[in-house]
Amino acid sequence: MASPLVVNILELTRRPGTDKDLVVAVPATILSLDDPRVADDQDVDVDIHLESVSGGIVVTGTAVA
Repeated sequence: MASPLVVNILELTRRPGTDKDLVVAVPATILSLDDPRVADDQDVDVDIHLESVSGGIVVTGTAVA
């Protein structure tokens, strides 16, 4: 099963300035968190913005448990 956090960046790398948003809720267990405040059965809300720039991709966002 593919992870909901895996993003195909091929379309982003074709043109600088191209962007993509990703908003998902993932189980804390797939993130391998080492924080007792986050229960294994808890979801983590991930909200990120990816933007293609010359020479790479900039990723900004948040992950909230």
